[in-house]
Amino acid sequence: AARRGDWREVSRLLEPCADKLVGQGYGFSTDRFLVRWMLAEAYRQLGDPEASIRQLEALLRERSFEPLYVLMHGPTRFKLGQLYSEIRDSEAAEDHFAAFLEAFTDPDPEYQWMVDEARAAVATLRG
Repeated sequence: AARRGDWREVSRLLEPCADKLVGQGYGFSTDRFLVRWMLAEAYRQLGDPEASIRQLEALLRERSFEPLYVLMHGPTRFKLGQLYSEIRDSEAAEDHFAAFLEAFTDPDPEYQWMVDEARAAVATLRG
């Protein structure tokens, strides 16, 4: 569904899973991170940034040391910075971009664009 760009179908398929995967018995399943990430993207594509923010904030509340969470933490902060900017919550946007920049002090070259964009966003928000 995501490959086809059918974001309504993506949300229909994943919504029942988002909260279930954090329940008892699912504690070691990293699927919950991917479900929340994909749901956030589906909501963003459907024009609902608030629902997208809720999924990404839920992902951050997991506070896990699992490798996938550690890898997703920085990009989640970056995406939240973008979404909060979109809904004009400058304080939250700046907080998330700053947290992203704290995590990405020495990025691989393919992620440098994210660092550059976050730095520019923070400068604009503080401007």
